[in-house]
Amino acid sequence: MRYFFVSILIFFSLYCVAQVDSLMSVLENQSGEDKINTLNQLSVALKKQDPDKSFNYAKEALTLSEELNDVEGESNAYYNMGVANYYQSNFDDAVKYYSLALEKKRVLHDSVYEAKLLYNIGMIFHNQGKYEKAVDYYQKSLKIEETISNKPSIAKIYNAVGIINMNWENFQAATDYYSQALAIYKDIGDRVGEANVSMNIGLNFFNSVKINESEEEKNLPDSIVRERRRVYEKAINNYQASLAIYKEMNYLPGISLVANNMGAVYKRLGEFDKAIEYTKLSVVTSEKIGNQRSLALAYGTLGVLYFKKKDYDKAREYNDKSIRLAKKLGLVKVEMEANKAYMEIFIKSGDFEKALKHHRRYTSLKDSVFTDETQKQFTEMQTKYETDKLKQEKEAEAVQRKISDEKAEETERANNMFKIIIAIVLVFSVVMIWLFLKVRKVNRELEYKNAQIEQAKEEIEAQAEQLQLVNTELEKLSIVASETDNSVIIADKDGRIEWVNEGFIRLMGYSFDEFIAKHGNNMITNSANENISKAIEDSINAGTSAVYTSQATTKSGKEIWLQTTLTPILGDDGQLSKLVAIDSDISKIKEAEAEIMKQRDLISDQRQEILDSIHYAKRIQTAIMPRTGLIENNVSDFFVLYKPRDIVSGDFYWLAQKGNNTVIAAADCTGHGVPGAFMSMLGVSFLNEIVNKKRLQTETKYNEVLSASDILDSLRDSVINSLHQTGATGEQKDGMDIALCIYNSSTMQMQFAGANNPVYIIDSNMNNESDELDCLTEIKGDKMPIGIYHSEDLPPFSNNEIQLKDGQSVYIFSDGYPDQFGGPKGKKFKYKPFKRLLVSLQEETFNKQKEVLDREIEDWKGDHEQVDDILVIGFKS
Repeated sequence: MRYFFVSILIFFSLYCVAQVDSLMSVLENQSGEDKINTLNQLSVALKKQDPDKSFNYAKEALTLSEELNDVEGESNAYYNMGVANYYQSNFDDAVKYYSLALEKKRVLHDSVYEAKLLYNIGMIFHNQGKYEKAVDYYQKSLKIEETISNKPSIAKIYNAVGIINMNWENFQAATDYYSQALAIYKDIGDRVGEANVSMNIGLNFFNSVKINESEEEKNLPDSIVRERRRVYEKAINNYQASLAIYKEMNYLPGISLVANNMGAVYKRLGEFDKAIEYTKLSVVTSEKIGNQRSLALAYGTLGVLYFKKKDYDKAREYNDKSIRLAKKLGLVKVEMEANKAYMEIFIKSGDFEKALKHHRRYTSLKDSVFTDETQKQFTEMQTKYETDKLKQEKEAEAVQRKISDEKAEETERANNMFKIIIAIVLVFSVVMIWLFLKVRKVNRELEYKNAQIEQAKEEIEAQAEQLQLVNTELEKLSIVASETDNSVIIADKDGRIEWVNEGFIRLMGYSFDEFIAKHGNNMITNSANENISKAIEDSINAGTSAVYTSQATTKSGKEIWLQTTLTPILGDDGQLSKLVAIDSDISKIKEAEAEIMKQRDLISDQRQEILDSIHYAKRIQTAIMPRTGLIENNVSDFFVLYKPRDIVSGDFYWLAQKGNNTVIAAADCTGHGVPGAFMSMLGVSFLNEIVNKKRLQTETKYNEVLSASDILDSLRDSVINSLHQTGATGEQKDGMDIALCIYNSSTMQMQFAGANNPVYIIDSNMNNESDELDCLTEIKGDKMPIGIYHSEDLPPFSNNEIQLKDGQSVYIFSDGYPDQFGGPKGKKFKYKPFKRLLVSLQEETFNKQKEVLDREIEDWKGDHEQVDDILVIGFKS
């Protein structure tokens, strides 16, 4: 099970690293609100792993949010800054940032986060022992949670307030809060919450019984014993309820904690077998999850329990384990209690020497945790002891005086002898004092000399350690110099070679003596770099190494390319002392560079051929586009704004003149660039064929037969047949969206049919101050394309007939203009601003309208790429 937890931890760590890497890669290309959100997500991902980085990302998010006046971004950044400080145990700073986040969340009316922040601040005060402040914030959070009926959070607050009341020893109030929390957890089916609160209720009952340390050994009145057992049984019942849930969920930390608590209850009841059973369960689960602290406590408890059962061997076994772990973890109180238990064990077994040893260790540990209260008690006991001692001394003096009176005569006779003895003692004392002072002086001198010797010894040892480190580093450098494939040359300030490494011999093929004999010993004159002297001078002035490439010939006559890093070594006086040159064989890199240049030239030629072909295709596409002069005589004014994204376009416009009827179409084919251009050429060809087939002898009969919807129906049939579309699953759904108008200049009647695309009609004579767009009428096309559709029976396109008024403007277009990304936030232009722009241009000529539309979309696009072909056609009735 321990390995399972470790595996989960490793998986979670790897997941966090992957998540952070993913966010970092996204962050590089983001700006505005998206960047703020990513920075805050990075802060959340790193809050436990690296709180410092978490804080810095949140701080960066805060700065950007303040620049963009993004209140939500600010509130989240403050919250994350508080969380980062909490995980660094900077609790005061955590409260500060939580409070700033709270202000922002209140501005946003975010009740959920407001309650959460109030709880978090209360939790910090709770952990700091500032219970009054903690309860105040818990109550404020509770008020909001009750308003929004957030039951899990309400239960959590009741549980926290219950813990504080238990610490205050308000056990009845604690029980009331715990009961409310438990009822909610049961209601919402939160088994973990139910288990946690049940355990707290059991602990509350256990703590409510106050006993002295040795009270278990005393004979108490039956009434007190019965009352205590009743309370302990309540504690056990709640512990058992909690334990059952933890076992059901296989939650080992909870099982360990509850089992340890139950062992403590049975120990108080004197039921040592059950106490051992549950404490051993705590040991088993603690070992599985690697909880060393719980193990140390449980081992100590088992030692005490086996002592009470007079099984001294097992008591010693578990005390040994407890002491070892306590020392390892620095658990002074646990080690102290284990030594006390050992003392009692050895007293019982009659081994007083070992008992004394553990008593001394117990006393030493106890002194290290001595509190002010116990110190005061000790002082009072010491005073009482001195008082009793003085009293006893006075009584002894009275007895002595009585004896002296009775033996006065004997004392008188002894006085002379006593005086002699005193004189001898005084003389002896003077001599001893003089010897003592002499010896003390000598000892002090010896101590001083010993101290000097010790200091000298420490200095020598420190120097020896430093020399050892230097030797180790030199050994490492020697290994690197001898094993590396790079050539290393050391020369004096004039360039005379003093040493080369094994890499030089392997690279050039010469031994050191052979190279000197053939080429001389000067590195500067042997260099293939004509400017080596200037390179050395420049590197000295700049304080950096000089790097250059050159060709060299090995002993075997092979030409190789070398990259040389030449480093000047300066002496204490700042003058050149040594030259160190490191040569690397870069022949393969040079060969790769030559191959890359060759491939680059080949790709460049192929690219030019492709571009020439596409430009030729553009000339063909331009040639088949209709001339705009076809409609000049039938409309008051018109323009065509045509901006392909690539060299060739997937958008196309089409015009035809049939008597007084003018056919105008704006189409957007699937794709753009070369694929879209092929589809556009098909569309132009099909439209020419369809309209020419419907040509009739008289204009009147032509008007009766030809309709916009008929043209789109025929165009759809042609596209489906030519592309062999069947509607099968996975088949490519190529086709086009189109808006097509037939305008009769004599009657000013217009027909319109659309495949996904609309037509805008603007009456500039309408003036509504409440809404500038009231003068614009939008007639939407049918929601289906020119091409195969998901319906088995393709419905015909709708034909819309509109009676235009003199001076009205008509616009058809593709989606390229409103879908263009740009602006300060990198978002789409969108249709509503496009409508406003068209309405605002009604006082301008159509040539001016085209100019403004072109300028506006270029300004909006800015540094962004054009995302699609752009086509806008406008004419006036």
